[in-house]
Amino acid sequence: MKIDGGNSYLFAGQQAQMKNAARTNDQASFKTVMAEESHRDVGKESAARAETGQTDFSHMTRQELRDWMNEQIRSGSMSLDQSSSLVAMTAAISVGPEGAAVDNARIQNERVNFFDIAQNGLDFYLSRGDLNAAEKVREAIDIMKRA
Repeated sequence: MKIDGGNSYLFAGQQAQMKNAARTNDQASFKTVMAEESHRDVGKESAARAETGQTDFSHMTRQELRDWMNEQIRSGSMSLDQSSSLVAMTAAISVGPEGAAVDNARIQNERVNFFDIAQNGLDFYLSRGDLNAAEKVREAIDIMKRA
C-alpha cells in the first residue's frame, strides 16, 4: 500500500506558479505601501511648513520649489521676472553613460538644499567673471532668504 503526501507531479508546476505570483504581489504591495508612505510624509512636511509659514529651501524637492514659485506669482508676492532667477534651479538633467539621458523621476523627487545649489552657482559665475549671471543667482538667494 502506498500513501501519498498530497504532492503530485501533475500539479507541481501550478504550485510553483502560485508561489511566484504571491511573491510578485507581495513585492508590488510593498512598493505601493512605500510610495503611499513617502507621499504621506511629504504631505505632512508641506502641512507643517504651511502652518509655520516658513519655507525650508534647504530640504525641498524641485517640484516643491516650482509649486512655491507658482504660489508666489499667483498671490502677487513675486513677479515672473523675479522668479526667473529661481527657475534654473528647478531643472535637473542627468546624463548617463555614453551621453544617454537618464530617467529624471528620482532626481525630481529627491530633497536638495537650494541654498547650496545657489551658492555653488554664484561661486562658479564669479570665478568665470560672469557678473550678470552672478547677479541673477544673488537675486535668487535674496528671495529665498526673505521667504
